[in-house]
Amino acid sequence: MAGRKKTRYQDAAEFLGLNPANYARSVAHVCGLLDAAATLEGVPLLALSVVRSSNNTINPEAWKNGPYPEFREAVIHRAQTHTFSRDDISKITLGLQKLEGKGNNTSWEYVLNHDAFQQMLLSVSGVSGTSSTIDAVYDLGSESPLIRIDLTNRYVRDSKVRKAVLDRAKGKCEYCGEVGFTKSDKSKYLETHHILALANDGADRISNVIALCSNHHREAHFGENYIEIEKKMIEIVDKKNGSRSQN
Repeated sequence: MAGRKKTRYQDAAEFLGLNPANYARSVAHVCGLLDAAATLEGVPLLALSVVRSSNNTINPEAWKNGPYPEFREAVIHRAQTHTFSRDDISKITLGLQKLEGKGNNTSWEYVLNHDAFQQMLLSVSGVSGTSSTIDAVYDLGSESPLIRIDLTNRYVRDSKVRKAVLDRAKGKCEYCGEVGFTKSDKSKYLETHHILALANDGADRISNVIALCSNHHREAHFGENYIEIEKKMIEIVDKKNGSRSQN
């Protein structure tokens, strides 16, 4: 791959001694895992660039229906114009080690919650510094969210729910009360979080979404006390909304 020799999912499966008809899709998922690792380590998406679909073109669904589809061409261009080195391969390997035990879907869920994803979007958009406009864990809203399919499942959320929750918070983390930092548009920065995850059939309504500072958002996803945090968040939002069933 570092030599940029293009291949197809089917050819890669055959190279590995697998039946292409049965394992091409599995190879595609592995490519998604490789690109998650690359993103985590700040490396352009090598697998997306060189491992192709059956007609020898870049996967037409990748990024198209995922988060931020407007960045698809920029992500591809960055990968195709980058000269990959052994150091890049080492970084991807390190990223895979950090994702050990995770599959393609869970790896991307992890990466989307990581600062590395924001930095990748900043890189392909040509913006320097940090971002207060790109939310790597951009939670929005509806009772039964649609699912769009690329190499992983993505939930289409209603931006009205996110706005309503941020309005309710009035610039303060609804968990700890900390005031968010001031963004360039003078509003306060907070992140929105589905208390019961959409992937676990949580409702996409304001009764299930809370505004958090970035620290407590990360802790809600990755903290060892996430169950206790979840219970407290439910209590907080219940008090604010009166009843979860009313929303």
